[in-house]
Amino acid sequence: MTVHFPQGGMDFLADLAAHNERAWFQANKKRYEAELKAPSWALVEAINAELAQISPAHVTPPGKAISRINRDTRFSQDKTPYRTQVWGGFHDATRPKGGAAGFYFGISPVGVGVGAGLWMAPKDELGRLRSYIAEHPAQLLAILADLRPEYGEVQGEKLKRVPRPWDLEHPGAELLKHKGLFVKRDLGLELATSERLVPTLAARFRELLPLVRYLDAALDRGPSYVR
Repeated sequence: MTVHFPQGGMDFLADLAAHNERAWFQANKKRYEAELKAPSWALVEAINAELAQISPAHVTPPGKAISRINRDTRFSQDKTPYRTQVWGGFHDATRPKGGAAGFYFGISPVGVGVGAGLWMAPKDELGRLRSYIAEHPAQLLAILADLRPEYGEVQGEKLKRVPRPWDLEHPGAELLKHKGLFVKRDLGLELATSERLVPTLAARFRELLPLVRYLDAALDRGPSYVR
């Protein structure tokens, strides 16, 4: 059966963006359950069916893949209580939380986005990541070069200087500054409610697989240099 995201879900997200407050959400909770939550979970199940062929370890239950609708506003200047997009992430469940690369997608009234990588590595994993990049820079540079025409430059929080023990002359110097590495791209608004949504996301995940595999290999095997 073909799965796509319903227009009702898009309408709910647009209305939530215009009325991002608890009273409105509580009054429309049944609508949220029917028009946004249920279709989002069905979408994840359909994506998982594709991931089972692409990278089985990244199959993720909907309850873990889909971000909660409630925002954590404790440390944010933006105190609006709810997310106005559906965000789904797929990580290898056998790896420590935060210590694994993954695939993700987002659906909002603005459009559909897709990406992959490692948002922010914990301290121990960051040391392994950097040491692995230092030993295998050419492989990562080649992967990113292949992705650049569609995804642009690699992103992620980074240091201003190359961390020790490496220097500016290292071929992977700019990559070694990163605390996390990811790429992303927009796929357009029309795709959100199209029957092409799941096949398109699956195709993007497939082309992003080399980056995810490289980063997970780094977190697995690199000796740790933490500075």
